[in-house]
Amino acid sequence: MRKLSITTLVALYVLSFMIACSDNTQVEKAASFLDRSVRYEQQGQFRAALIEIRNALQADPSDPLLTVHYARLLTRIGSPNQAEALFKNQSDSIDAIRLAYAEVLLLQGKTISAQELLAGWQPNTLEQAEFNRLQALQTYLAGHQQEALKQYRVLVNNPATTLSTKREFVSLLLQSRLHDEAQQWTTQLLAQWPNDPIMLYYDARLAYNANRLEAAAAALTEALVHLPETDMLLSDRLQVLELLSTVLTAQGRPAEALEYSRLIRTANPEAFLARQQYKDALAAASIGDLATAKDAFAEILNQFPDNQQAALLLGLINFEEGDLASAEALLSANLNAETAPVTLIQATALAQAEQGKADQALAVLQRALLARPDDLGLLSLYGVICLNNQQEQQGVQALRKALRLDPSKTRLHLLLAQYYVGQARMEPALAQLRTAFAENIQDWSSTGLYLTLLVRQQQTTEIQTVRERIGAEFATDPPAMWLMAVADVQLGNSRSAIALLATLHTRVPNNPNVISALARLHQQNGEPDRAAELWLEAIRVSPTNSGLVQSLVAAKAQSLPVDALPIWLIEQAEARPDIALPLHAAAVELLINQGQLAAAQTLASQYHSSDLPRAHAIRANVLRAEGVAQAEAGDWAGALKTVDRAIALMPNNSQLTLLAAKIDIQLADEPGARKRLQGLIAEQPNNAEALSALAGISMANGASELARSQYQQALAANPDWVPALNNLAWLVRSEDPAQALLYAAAAAELAPRSAAVLDTYGWILHLNGQPAKALQILDAALGIEPENEEIREHRRAVAG
Repeated sequence: MRKLSITTLVALYVLSFMIACSDNTQVEKAASFLDRSVRYEQQGQFRAALIEIRNALQADPSDPLLTVHYARLLTRIGSPNQAEALFKNQSDSIDAIRLAYAEVLLLQGKTISAQELLAGWQPNTLEQAEFNRLQALQTYLAGHQQEALKQYRVLVNNPATTLSTKREFVSLLLQSRLHDEAQQWTTQLLAQWPNDPIMLYYDARLAYNANRLEAAAAALTEALVHLPETDMLLSDRLQVLELLSTVLTAQGRPAEALEYSRLIRTANPEAFLARQQYKDALAAASIGDLATAKDAFAEILNQFPDNQQAALLLGLINFEEGDLASAEALLSANLNAETAPVTLIQATALAQAEQGKADQALAVLQRALLARPDDLGLLSLYGVICLNNQQEQQGVQALRKALRLDPSKTRLHLLLAQYYVGQARMEPALAQLRTAFAENIQDWSSTGLYLTLLVRQQQTTEIQTVRERIGAEFATDPPAMWLMAVADVQLGNSRSAIALLATLHTRVPNNPNVISALARLHQQNGEPDRAAELWLEAIRVSPTNSGLVQSLVAAKAQSLPVDALPIWLIEQAEARPDIALPLHAAAVELLINQGQLAAAQTLASQYHSSDLPRAHAIRANVLRAEGVAQAEAGDWAGALKTVDRAIALMPNNSQLTLLAAKIDIQLADEPGARKRLQGLIAEQPNNAEALSALAGISMANGASELARSQYQQALAANPDWVPALNNLAWLVRSEDPAQALLYAAAAAELAPRSAAVLDTYGWILHLNGQPAKALQILDAALGIEPENEEIREHRRAVAG
């Protein structure tokens, strides 16, 4: 940063002091500190200069010129981030420091922030040239190099333009690889300023690029002569020393090159150490040694807590390892969304979103997209997070923009289609999937959803077209074979589907989905024994899937009497010891349901010492049956002990908890029942049965309002929960008979064979002035339970 010379800064400050503050002691002290800071800087004593300018700011913190001077010093020693922090604390004086602040931002690549800072500002005549230069630099850094260089050419052809602006122009020409033009300007400027070390450095770079090593070495040596001696290694000297070491190495003079490298290390040993550690950490990460890289970056941060690059890369490693909390903390604290690589931005946003900070993630992505408005990865991630954060319009717009930029991104079509499916908008979903299918049939996720929706919509003609295209191009690909089989089932070609799945099963023998689909088709075609064989195979592949066992039992029940099923399952378990446990579990369940508790106990006894979850389930199931038998015999205390033993085996089983709560009620332990139910609801807030049971306790205790609220919660969780509908109807029968009738009618429709439900319905019809229909419903209830005296009493009351 160099828009005002040191002499000008001092003069301006002293002038302002003389005009407005001649009797102000603090300002006088600040002027003295500033003067000393300037003199120390001119002598190359930057450490002392920094101390004095900090003293000046402490004496007079309100003067923006002191802030500008301090920021310029920080920038010269390579700390523009500290300069930025300094300016942030001076926001009330923004107009006085705007240009300096903008340059600090640009030095860090924060083009959007700089643009926002300069936007709409009208500089005065003295500031116009600097304003124009910064706008040109912002344009260049924002990626519009050609336009920016045109602006610079106008600036540098102005005789009043400073040497520093011309240096900057040459630097940008070099970055743009416009070497011929850069050489022309370098030659011209060195003719005017032959001893300028920066232009000598640029001349050396051009010579090195052209392999004129001797000329490069000579220019760099001359630059060193004219660079001022300083107590800190500044960037001007550092870049000369580094290039000189490189040139000498290329000339075959390694000893001399090593000497200049030693000068760099000696001048700033801490920075050199950190740089070497950083290189070592990157090398470890590049070969996949994340543990070593992680330790190295952590050590760098321990020594240099402000090292943002190390913090970001450590955060990225944490992200890759799944430690999202640590990753989010490091990435969020150190990421600059304007300048960071896209990979880091995406990792940060994902970590934030996964940690429940979707708004922060979207803010990061919005900032990043200002600098990279057409980045497909950022647009896609922004769209996904928006859709997941109930910001559908912004999400859809982002995904559509990404698809306009690249229609071949079929996964983006899939994302939009999934969103539309969630909105029950099948036509726009199909439109997205048709485009994806046309772009890339082999995106099997998109093609699979496309076919699924067509099946759901029963669009037979289009299903046939899709099936033919897949078969014509990819008939032997396993995903294609699966989708063709799906299409054949919908088209009624079950034999073709079976043949395809059988071939696919041969190629991928351990895919449970393929085996299950094949089993299901054989079962539908009246081949239950073949289906059962396949279900057994599916259980072998996925033994923890209880649904497969249920399908096995359902298939075999088509060819065996119910009482023979447990015996068959036990025989299969003996023949297949690798899946004996799930087969025995099913056999125990059947034996209990058939009232053969002793046989179930005998079968379960072989698992008493097993700690496997399925073994626990077998033992718990037997204990549940024992508890029910004890309850039926009136031994409620014994039943509770038995059920509690089952719960100890399966503490998360809601049915066992509900059974225990019902037994508590029978034992008049309503507090115990309430505690169980409340604990279950805390774990499963939408458990309608638990909510309804809790409401029943409230209702029995006369807490009608509380019971009503709890029944309504149960209905919110499950609108078809009959006990809640029936009991709510009874609770509101007097104060709101019309609403009670709605509840009772719904319950009766769902449970037309429940005498209790029909009794409630009939009585509420009576309360609503519909005696004829009430008698009809009450007669139906008596038909189910003819000895029910309560129903009889209601009928007599209605009949009058």
